[in-house]
Amino acid sequence: MARLATVSALETYLKAEHPAVTFIGLLDEDADRPAEGGTFVAIQYPVSDAEQASLGAPGSNVYRHTGTIRLVVNQKRAVANAREAAVTMCDTLAASLRGKDISGVLTFAPTDPVFDDRNEDGLYQVFSFSTPFQHDLIG
Repeated sequence: MARLATVSALETYLKAEHPAVTFIGLLDEDADRPAEGGTFVAIQYPVSDAEQASLGAPGSNVYRHTGTIRLVVNQKRAVANAREAAVTMCDTLAASLRGKDISGVLTFAPTDPVFDDRNEDGLYQVFSFSTPFQHDLIG
């Protein structure tokens, strides 16, 4: 699980960059969910780690937090070309995360979207991709 400062920076950035997209992230516990079948993007942090990146005087060391932000695009099926719409949204979101400094959180190259092979059974076309991140803290 990513640190709260990292989560806050990433989720605030994504929502500001894409105001028309419904995001459901860690900080959205009480947020309204889209109506059944409504398109939304889930924000997840499946991988995270921390290490001391420097040695020095106490209070001046760098602690490096690394991990992955995973965006899961849930595109409602009841639109024309739902798969294409889902991949287009993945591409747009990936471009906004590629090689950025987001309030001190560095992001790197996003993966290509992955198609969920259970898509034929539900209300959504589900695609996801991940972007590695790094966030240094001094302490």
